[in-house]
Amino acid sequence: MQPVREWMGRTTNEHEWTRMNRQIFWCAVLVAQISNLLYRSASSLQGVCAGLIGRSADWKSAIRQVGNLRYV
Repeated sequence: MQPVREWMGRTTNEHEWTRMNRQIFWCAVLVAQISNLLYRSASSLQGVCAGLIGRSADWKSAIRQVGNLRYV
């Protein structure tokens, strides 16, 4: 008879225990990969957003200059 383990109120044999541990491991690997992809995407978006903010500042100065032309 196989040894029995108790996990979260459920009795499991050694084979089920090993299978559950493998599933937990692969879920953790999947979460790590998704987190890494999200982090890399956010990092690249940061550069894109920085470029857009710089452009909006250029638009603001251009609008100010056009506004100043009326009073010359």
